[in-house]
Amino acid sequence: MPTSKPNESEALSTEEQLKLWSIDIIRSVNARNPRAILEKYAASDYVYEKTEDSGQVLHLDAEGMLQIREFYLQRLSPQASAEVLSTEVQVDWDKGRALVWVGMLVRNDAKGVMRERMNIHS
Repeated sequence: MPTSKPNESEALSTEEQLKLWSIDIIRSVNARNPRAILEKYAASDYVYEKTEDSGQVLHLDAEGMLQIREFYLQRLSPQASAEVLSTEVQVDWDKGRALVWVGMLVRNDAKGVMRERMNIHS
């Protein structure tokens, strides 16, 4: 991501691209192909952080995250799917960081309930 502040059209283009990448990640999960998305988007220093229901926070590298996703998709919730309901992108040009909020409806997961969920990519 550029470190200087862009003009308005560049900023909108960056925000739209981040939104599209995030939706592409959800589609890859629905297609049961998380490895392809890691190969496409993950940096070499990628870290996956997830707060478990117990409150424990997991910090995993790309391969660790992939193992969890594959276990979830193949064994726990083979019929699960997510529908994107909303997205919001916030870019902090001064810090060179962005947050992408993805609201989604998850169906047929291991918990057995249809629920809304929010993923945040930073």
